[in-house]
Amino acid sequence: MGERIQNTAIHVGDTPGNPIPPEILELQNKVKRKTKELKELGEDFPQRELLRRKLTQFYESTTNPDGLADHLYQTSVLNNYQRQKIKNEKMDYDKNDILYDIVTSKEAIVDLLPALKKSGNDHILNLIDTLAS
Repeated sequence: MGERIQNTAIHVGDTPGNPIPPEILELQNKVKRKTKELKELGEDFPQRELLRRKLTQFYESTTNPDGLADHLYQTSVLNNYQRQKIKNEKMDYDKNDILYDIVTSKEAIVDLLPALKKSGNDHILNLIDTLAS
């Protein structure tokens, strides 16, 4: 009876014992603010617009797209068919093209951020941070 239960929030992308790092939570909030701002300015697809100027860079520079697809599958951003479609592509550029198209069409950039961190794509997080500023 003397046990105390701690109330901890689990965010999308969290796994028990592996919470989202504070810098990713901060970036998620920044992205939410920026996409809200774009929507208020009349943008129909604010997440796609947020990334638009750097999409080629994302396609060329995102490393480990198979691992990134696995992380996004674990958080239900991708279904198994989508994950396999990405993995079946030969070129990383093509894998990334499919991956970012799915993420932006599902408006799941906020969920993408922890997966980018876990898959070693800090340089992409830096690009997104710049775009969200």
